[in-house]
Amino acid sequence: MFKLIKWVFYIALIYFIGCLVVGLFSDDETTEESEPQETTAVEGVKDKETALSIDEQVKNLEGGVNSSKKKSESATNSNWGTGKVMEISQKQFGSLVANYNTSKNRYIGNGPAVVDIYATWCGPCKMLSPIMDKMAKKYKGKVQFYKMDLEKANSVHSAYGIRSIPTLMFCKGTSIKIISGAPDEADLDALIAEML
Repeated sequence: MFKLIKWVFYIALIYFIGCLVVGLFSDDETTEESEPQETTAVEGVKDKETALSIDEQVKNLEGGVNSSKKKSESATNSNWGTGKVMEISQKQFGSLVANYNTSKNRYIGNGPAVVDIYATWCGPCKMLSPIMDKMAKKYKGKVQFYKMDLEKANSVHSAYGIRSIPTLMFCKGTSIKIISGAPDEADLDALIAEML
């Protein structure tokens, strides 16, 4: 009887250690991709109103909102252009901005958008951040602003060949215009106004 208890203990211990090792070496991207869409759609979003906006955008994309008429209606509704810069994950980028695996230069969003690809250690990125916040407030209801940490978006980094940061993506209709570097406030305002 003692031998049986001892073997059960050893098997349980080996199972526990195995689970621990698998958990330590599992890839974060794999777990991110396996999460349900509704969970990841609100990842990194700080308030409920903004979260609803992203959820609605994802639902519109999944529902096949492709016609330009629907895009223009969606762009003018109160859910587009929340007035805040929303942090998005790599997976959210794939469903809100562009499918970087198949058609990376085709914008799939519902209205004009600006995506700031940054890194936490980047000085110019830190200088651009308050300017992006100001532009998001200025263009509330007209342009949606996103930001994505380059270090958490390896696939996007590779797909677009991003070599310097910050990198800004200006998205309208089905096109994406990419600019490297941190424009000053007047230049950024002019670039956004060009999209409208």
